[in-house]
Amino acid sequence: MLAMVFSIIDRQVLALLVEPIKDDLALSDTELGVLLGPAFVSCYLLFGLPFGWAADRFPRRYVIALGVGIWCLATITCGLVGSFALLVVARALVGAGEAALTPSSMSMLSDVFPRERMPLVTSVLSIAMHLGAASAFLVGGLVVSLVGEGVVFIPFLGELSAWRMTFVVVGTPGLALVAVFLLIREPLRTGTATTAENERNDYRTETAARSLRDFYRANRQTLNVHMSVSALLTLSTYAFVSWAPSYLMRVHNASTENAAFTLGLVSLICGPLGALGGGVLSTRLHRNRGRDDAPWIVMATSALGAALFGALAFTTTNKMIMFPFVALAMLFGSLYLGVIHGALQMITPAHLKGQMAAIMLMAMTGIGTTLGPVTVALLTDQVFRDPLRVGHSIALVSVAAGLVAGYLLLRNLTSFQSSYRKVASL
Repeated sequence: MLAMVFSIIDRQVLALLVEPIKDDLALSDTELGVLLGPAFVSCYLLFGLPFGWAADRFPRRYVIALGVGIWCLATITCGLVGSFALLVVARALVGAGEAALTPSSMSMLSDVFPRERMPLVTSVLSIAMHLGAASAFLVGGLVVSLVGEGVVFIPFLGELSAWRMTFVVVGTPGLALVAVFLLIREPLRTGTATTAENERNDYRTETAARSLRDFYRANRQTLNVHMSVSALLTLSTYAFVSWAPSYLMRVHNASTENAAFTLGLVSLICGPLGALGGGVLSTRLHRNRGRDDAPWIVMATSALGAALFGALAFTTTNKMIMFPFVALAMLFGSLYLGVIHGALQMITPAHLKGQMAAIMLMAMTGIGTTLGPVTVALLTDQVFRDPLRVGHSIALVSVAAGLVAGYLLLRNLTSFQSSYRKVASL
């Protein structure tokens, strides 16, 4: 959880700094969209599957330690570069490092908890995402407030403006986690014991799914829907978190500090409530109602609720009306965050868990994280042609992604049930 908090801080703090970076480097909204999306995603995609492969074969704590070191140093570098091109490279390296975390952590957790509890476990873990997002806004806002329009002199680094100092401040503490992960205990992998029973279980598992290709062929519909929905929900989420600060600053004349405090507080309260609520709801539906498809029901609720309240939040000009809708959009939009990872672990054989987690992250980041920020920017620049209409761009993306995701999930519930029972029968 602590590693994920730092990863989200380092990933999301850029959203708070969009306006000062835009002014300092003379960037367009489209260039900022590239920084928020494709620049990060490029190496995230490139290294995602290799890190997933490594998580299934090497000590996962070492894989995570390597990733933490890379992304923290890259975050610090973001505050030191002086051009758009170098900032793109630094953001790409942040993505490369962060690609190591989720495949290894999902694999480790699935060796500690039974698969029926994984949606709840990953929902608890996903609370870290909201703590990280809130911390990015709150810490970033504090640094901007303290530095103001001046600069801070740092030995060996020189004079740094507020936005540059923010990257250095949020990137440095995570380096301590490298030592932590080198020292923690590695859990025993499920299915690797040498007892006769486990050997028979391994044989049946490997016979049913010898490779990723065989597993995909046996669960094509379920995996296609799950990956598509993962991408759509991520697209909607990143459209929201990447441009909400700019929306508050442009439309409601909020300062950087006020926007940071507002969004940080909403994320800190509503995010964990939604994430934990999604895990609890999924577990109860499965345990009390016998719904093997409980994670998908929760994800559909998340998609449709976030679409509705996101559209209402970003199309009103009344600030007092906007804030409750933003809170509700954050609450519903958080229901899926942990459940979506747990659902995949529920239907995946043990020897493919790290790789499948990496593949899903590739879908989420390759489409969702890339297109979310860029789509909003393109709609604002090319369709609405007005920076003050950024809220309408966010709302449009949220509604389209949410409605399609909700439909796909509810239309294919029986497919998830079938995949769940296939693994249960092994």
